[in-house]
Amino acid sequence: MSLQTTLTGADAAVGSLLYPVAFLGMGANALDALRAQGYDVSDSRKSPAATCQGAMLRPEGCTDLANQLARTLDAALATGDSVERGPFLAGVQTLGFESCQGPTSTTSTTLCGTGATDCGGVCVDLMSDPNNCGSCGNGCTRTTPSCVLGTCTSP
Repeated sequence: MSLQTTLTGADAAVGSLLYPVAFLGMGANALDALRAQGYDVSDSRKSPAATCQGAMLRPEGCTDLANQLARTLDAALATGDSVERGPFLAGVQTLGFESCQGPTSTTSTTLCGTGATDCGGVCVDLMSDPNNCGSCGNGCTRTTPSCVLGTCTSP
């Protein structure tokens, strides 16, 4: 199975990360599911006819594959720019897939100053960081993009 797509729209950056996960887990309804969650995305190509659900004997295996892909993408994003990671993690959870965040450790290798929290090796302020609002990985959405006192709000 191959997925070739070109997403456009205001949320194309995070949408291009979420779409393969959603397509594995939801099949042909993936783009509609993204739009239903408020993402402004369009695909200039026709959705592929072959879906994971059509190819697997055990369709719940598609959800397992989607969760595995989400964890793999999260790991890749964790080593790069954290700007995309928060919205991706929030989108994965909004679409109903497992949280990519593993259990947190009680020991930390990053020493953060007062008011900052170690989120995957990066010191953040959970009270104001829109990618880690209130807790690590809790990214604010397009409709509530600001983080004020640990709560996502509209500007």
